[in-house]
Amino acid sequence: MESLILDTSSNRPFLLWAKEGKAIDLLLLEGGEKLSKELGAHIKKFLQGRRPSLLAVGTGPGSFTGIRVGVAIAKALAYGWNIPLLGFPSLLSFIPPSSSETPFAILADARMGGLYCQRSDAPGPELLPIEKASALLEGYTLFSPHSAQIEKRLSRKIHEAKPNGALLSGLSLEEGKCPLAPFPLAYLDGKL
Repeated sequence: MESLILDTSSNRPFLLWAKEGKAIDLLLLEGGEKLSKELGAHIKKFLQGRRPSLLAVGTGPGSFTGIRVGVAIAKALAYGWNIPLLGFPSLLSFIPPSSSETPFAILADARMGGLYCQRSDAPGPELLPIEKASALLEGYTLFSPHSAQIEKRLSRKIHEAKPNGALLSGLSLEEGKCPLAPFPLAYLDGKL
């Protein structure tokens, strides 16, 4: 099985090609306003004529516009190719490859006085108020795709996180762990 995996929810968007549960090719994209205009061209160039048998897309939490752009193009491609579409919580993309028994948390800037957080011992993402985040995250090793921003807000060491291709390529094979389309978008499901 060959999979195209994309996430546009953060300022670290990416495309990943996986084959038989192994990450083959990863392309980190530039986020921001240009992404919505250029994502289709990036995907076309990235595919190099390849056609996936499965597509997975990050569903947030994160940038409202970024999520909509990624999900819209993923739905269009999956429909056009007539292939399954899976959604996955975007913060899972950044779980460190060497996650050990030490509790960790993946953080993303919610920009409204809070942080999106996925703790290693929690079932799903949560929204933490910035003024309570340090106390709530005591004892956790912290990671973020935009660590410099979060460090300024928390005054604490944050490790830079990159997309975990091995984890994501495995998720694409485990349909039971990812809801099939239609899937909930983290900014619409009322949990955050």
